[in-house]
Amino acid sequence: MLDIKIIREDPENVKKKLSLRNEDPEIIEKLYELDKRRLHLIHTTETLKENRNKVSDEIAVMKKNKENTDEKISEMKIESEKIKTLDEELKSLDKEIDDLMRYIPNLPDESVPHGKSEKDNVQVRISGDKKNFDFKVKDHLQLGKDLDILDFERGAKISGSGFALYKGKGARLERALINFMLDEQGKNGYRK
Repeated sequence: MLDIKIIREDPENVKKKLSLRNEDPEIIEKLYELDKRRLHLIHTTETLKENRNKVSDEIAVMKKNKENTDEKISEMKIESEKIKTLDEELKSLDKEIDDLMRYIPNLPDESVPHGKSEKDNVQVRISGDKKNFDFKVKDHLQLGKDLDILDFERGAKISGSGFALYKGKGARLERALINFMLDEQGKNGYRK
């Protein structure tokens, strides 16, 4: 998940990179404003808490000197209610920011060309010789559908982008590959 600090430090660059993925950059503006509000709330709340602690110390000294503390105590009750309200607002704001952040995809590298589909991709290099087959070659999308091991429609509904949902033997194959990686990397010092 993208770090809010990246948006805070350079929102225009984040918007530009999102436009490379054909994503709506307006979500960044909304997050930027919500984050500004959040930082302001944090500052306000911390200032009130600091004041509350200072006055609590003053009340303790006044009580020790047998002075009347009723006025200061009633002021602190009002301030404590303000703090409680601001803390609740901050909690709600944090949730809203977190929910929006989950819908922002990874930002592409600077070298990624702008395009509407995979047809706009640029071929950087070819490695090895291209094999010729005496039958029509299917891509992984068609193979996954034909074998009933991948469900791209449900995957897109769940993740909001082009991920596949593994099912049946596809899920078993995925788990086997993960276990294979863990076992092989364990030989090289990787710890589970």
